[in-house]
Amino acid sequence: MKALKHPLRFLVAVLILLFVLTALFLYMVPPSINQSVLLEAHGTVIRVDLAITSLEKTRGLSGRGGLGKNEGMLFLFDSLDRHAMWMKGMTFPIDILWIKNGKVADIEHSAEAEPGVPDEFLTRYSPDISAELVLELPAGFAKRHEISIGDEVYLLSGTLPATHRALLKEKGE
Repeated sequence: MKALKHPLRFLVAVLILLFVLTALFLYMVPPSINQSVLLEAHGTVIRVDLAITSLEKTRGLSGRGGLGKNEGMLFLFDSLDRHAMWMKGMTFPIDILWIKNGKVADIEHSAEAEPGVPDEFLTRYSPDISAELVLELPAGFAKRHEISIGDEVYLLSGTLPATHRALLKEKGE
């Protein structure tokens, strides 16, 4: 049997391959987000999964077949900014609401999925003003429930991480 000329290079190559395959696996596996809360916007109750970690925020709703009629995803950001959202890996349209100081700051109605579009050409949806939270809902939800800019968004039940608790009022405060 022939001895390897560069065993260290081979080991490094194997480790890099394992890292890449693990990263791909973690990205492709559907999210097992089990942290959720109930919100209220314009009198409508919405159950939302929380996207807290970088991986959860990057993955978002990718890989899901859709959302239930009163379901969504709430993205928790660590800074006030014009957080851009994209439809990577999405197969259904959504409404995107940016929330600042517990109020709807901007809305993108019925953002369309762009299957097959390379990442660098995907549409980036950005608000007109900075916000701390982004709420993704089924397409048409905001119009159907008459949610508009300036409406308050309340936390009805569940717990937000300590760093984000002050961003939404609890109902009755």
